[in-house]
Amino acid sequence: MIGEKETTEPQALVAAETPQDQFERLRKVLDEVQTNQAEHAAHLDRLEHRTDALRANSAANRLLTSKNAEQLNALAQEAKELRSNAAQAEREIDRLTAQTKTAAEELWAQIERIDDKIIKVLSTAIGAMRYRRMVGNLFRRVADLVDGG
Repeated sequence: MIGEKETTEPQALVAAETPQDQFERLRKVLDEVQTNQAEHAAHLDRLEHRTDALRANSAANRLLTSKNAEQLNALAQEAKELRSNAAQAEREIDRLTAQTKTAAEELWAQIERIDDKIIKVLSTAIGAMRYRRMVGNLFRRVADLVDGG
């Protein structure tokens, strides 16, 4: 009979529960509740240990962060000083370069003056040598004339 519903429950399915059965059923429920409580307590203990570990890690991280910040500030100050020293060194290099250029220009001027003096001395020496040769030639001619010649 398709579509018909059974309206009566079979007697085998309906069992009368005795007080002992109810007691056993309640004992099982109580055991489950106690087991759940113990598991929950253990879980809460694990959570508490985790929380303590996280707090300790967080404190250690804050300490490391603080130390890193101090080191970073020290490095930033050192970098600032190094930049200042580099700028000062660059200014000193520029000053020394200008001095060197000035000194080089003065040396070249002195070299040119010395060259001019050397040229004058050489010209005078060459002139004296020519004069000496001319006088020497003149004495030879005079000697040749005196000797009969």
